[in-house]
Amino acid sequence: MSNPRLPDRDEETWKGGFVLGSPQPVLDVSGAGGMVIAGGDALLMLRPGAENWKQGTPPDDLGPVVAVAAEQRPSWRYAVASFGGITLFGLPRDQKLTLRAEQTETQVTHLAWASFGKESVLYLRWTDGTVGRVRLDQGTIEYLTVEPMDAIASDVTGSLAMVSLSGPEPHALFSSDGLRFEERPAVALPASDPEARVHLAVAGAAIAYAIDGAGARLSRGIDEDFVPCEGLGNGGPLAFQGATPDAAVFCATRTRAMTAIHRVDAKGAVQRIAEIGAEAGEAPRLTGLLWDRSRHVLWSVGPVVGLMKSEEPKGKGGKKRVVN
Repeated sequence: MSNPRLPDRDEETWKGGFVLGSPQPVLDVSGAGGMVIAGGDALLMLRPGAENWKQGTPPDDLGPVVAVAAEQRPSWRYAVASFGGITLFGLPRDQKLTLRAEQTETQVTHLAWASFGKESVLYLRWTDGTVGRVRLDQGTIEYLTVEPMDAIASDVTGSLAMVSLSGPEPHALFSSDGLRFEERPAVALPASDPEARVHLAVAGAAIAYAIDGAGARLSRGIDEDFVPCEGLGNGGPLAFQGATPDAAVFCATRTRAMTAIHRVDAKGAVQRIAEIGAEAGEAPRLTGLLWDRSRHVLWSVGPVVGLMKSEEPKGKGGKKRVVN
């Protein structure tokens, strides 16, 4: 498959660029309901309806932020994971809760707000593959009896997905309520770096996973196998453009000379929406993507580029965008 090119016509062009005034590392991005959270050396926040980002220091001197997660429904809580522990914001009476890491060699790598019955709880994944959920009602972390997982993710409806690729039987788990999980056979990806990060995204029953440099796989239903998605390039951070199984999927793919963001719709049509070239050495790496439905913007982050935006074109004649 030949590499797609950026659109030639203005009505198909995703406009945007770098957001921060000065370069700084940003490693993860999350959001819902118009609120967007991003973190790295600093904690960044864009409130609903706002256009200007607010910047603060990582919480409680826990070190640089490695993962963030915003809750998809009231109470609109959010969580931040750092090398030294995790902090939950937006608790009753504007309180926050900090859980410090007992063992510095085992750190939280992924955060996801998802359903647990009628509740919304914070799920965590650690470097050893353990997955748990924070039970604020019990004051504990409840560990799930699952195989070590390589990544976890949730969508705006609270559905949760997990994927295990390094075990003898690669598989993904999916749950819409956190009570019942369905298992879907997965396919291991031949990563050249055994420590390469596994990227995961979910939209309803659709699940996509990728590894930098090893490609991506996509399944759009519980009974559908994971199949290669060549339009997503050689793999990288993922995000669905919506929360239904037919939503288009974005992927940040990278070669030595170029980092690009591709969009693949449910019919397989591929569009390149952004490019970042290499001024010296290798092209910059992106580490996270987020589709912001309220602004029709795809946010992307990375340790070199910081924070970027790509705004969905209105289409020919300024027609209203389609909302998934």
